[in-house]
Formats: sequence, C-alpha cells, structure tokens
Amino acid sequence: MKNISSFLIAVLCVVFCSNQAWAQISFGKDGLRYHVLEGQNVSVCFDDEDSLFLSGRVEIPERIVNPADDMVYNVIAIADTAFKGCDLIDVLVLPASIKFFGAHAIDHCFNLKAYEVAQGSTTFKTIDGVLFSADGSWLISCPTGKGGEYKVPAGVKMMAAAAFSTCKNFRKVTLPEGLKEVPDYAFYECWSLAEVNFPRSLERIGEYAFDGTILQFLVFDRNLKSIGSHAFDRTSMVECMCYGSTPAVMGDDVFGNDMNYTRLYVPSGATARYKNTAWSIFPTIYEGRSSRRWKSSNR
Repeated sequence: MKNISSFLIAVLCVVFCSNQAWAQISFGKDGLRYHVLEGQNVSVCFDDEDSLFLSGRVEIPERIVNPADDMVYNVIAIADTAFKGCDLIDVLVLPASIKFFGAHAIDHCFNLKAYEVAQGSTTFKTIDGVLFSADGSWLISCPTGKGGEYKVPAGVKMMAAAAFSTCKNFRKVTLPEGLKEVPDYAFYECWSLAEVNFPRSLERIGEYAFDGTILQFLVFDRNLKSIGSHAFDRTSMVECMCYGSTPAVMGDDVFGNDMNYTRLYVPSGATARYKNTAWSIFPTIYEGRSSRRWKSSNR
C-alpha cells in the first residue's frame, strides 16, 4: 500500500504543478517542449509546432539543457496530452528519472506499439510494452497501437485515467479480479472494442469509461455500486444483465439516448427497484431470467 499511495501522491503532484504560474516557463529542444517545474525539474509537454513530426523510436532524455541559458534540468514528468496526435511514433522510451505520467498523454498515437523504461527506474516498468507502476499494481498506459485481445495481468489493482484511451484496435479486454474501479476515460474511443469481461470485485465505472466503443452486451456483478456519466455513451448496446438486487447509482446519460432496442435483465423481485431509479430508461426489463447470450451459471 505504501508504493500505491506514493504513486497516487506523485500523480496528484504533477496535476498540481502543471497549474502553477512558474509552469508557464517553457523551452523547446529536439522536437520536444519542456515546462519548467519547481527547482531544476521539467515536464515534457505538447509542442504544436514540432511534436507532431516526432517519429520512430523516441527517447526522452533524463536531463536537458535549456539552450537559452545553459541551465540543466531533470526530466521528471510527462504532462497530460504531451504526445497527443503524434501518430508517427513507434516506441516511446522513458528515462529512469520520470516519476509522473499524465492522462491522455498518447491519445491518437496510432502507431505506438510499445513503451520502454530505462534501467534503474523505481517508478515504472513495462510488461509486453504496456506501462505499469514498478510494483505492477497500477496499469498506467497501454500503447494506442496495440490491438486484438488483451488480458490485464493478475495483481493489477488500479488503472490510471485514460489508460486505454483511443486504443482503437482492441476487440476484447479482460479485467482481473481485485480491480475495483474502471477510471474515467479508461477505454474512451476504443472504436473496435466489442467485449469486456468485468471482475466480480468491480465497484465503480468512471465517466466516459467506454464511450465510443461497440459494446453490445454487458454483465454487472453484485458489487457494482456506481456508473459515471456517459460511461457507455456511443456504444451499440443490446443487452445488459445485472446480478445485483440493489441498482448501481448512475450518472447522466450513462447509456446515451437511444434505448429503444436495449434489454435489461435483473434478479427476481428487483424490477420495482430498478424502475424507481435511472435504470428506468431501459424499455424492456426481464426479471429472474438470463439473457440469450449470458447464462446465470456464469456467475
């Protein structure tokens, strides 16, 4: 837990730092732009003039010299949206000095197949090119160029916001037992994602988590407590099966607006409870029955 807490603090620190007045001091070098943080530290940020031309294997330096004053800075962070739209990058190499990795940092980098982390990092590691915390408990970022089927490794307890955002080539993802939350924007605009297997341990699904996928069938276990706004907007929802007698709390427009052909399956005796909540948007509710696709023996 100590490692997890430290990493969470680190993520919050970089968000805080990016909003400080001194973070507006920046300089560019070798196609990258750096924001000066506190002390002799910098974060890598998006450069609308040069970043989009980065290609192939891109190595982030551990230290960088500001050409304006010859000051040497430590590169400790990747800012939010730092490489957004840089679709010519194949591999992104992080130095051991990196301690923070921002959300949506690689959105729409559709050729990015892998991360690498320099030897000596105590914050991050990679497994099959995917970026994790050093202890393996956090899945930080999946390269947007990956695709097919992906099984999140056992032992992953948390995912960073937007961890799979714009990974448009995934068809199926399996999440591990022990994971309690799918965070905001986790699978945002994963346009080919047609199937996701949720663990029994799941308690929360964040805002826009699966917005822009082609999911048609969902199964929610008894532990699910809340679903954030627009979590399943812009999907192809056909059937949703809930094993919990108490409906999960839903945010705004969780399933979008077109529910005319979507069926909801709930436990025996639970129909009234679902109809008295936001789940009433489902035009057809079947009680005590399994869907044609999912059987009760699965749970």
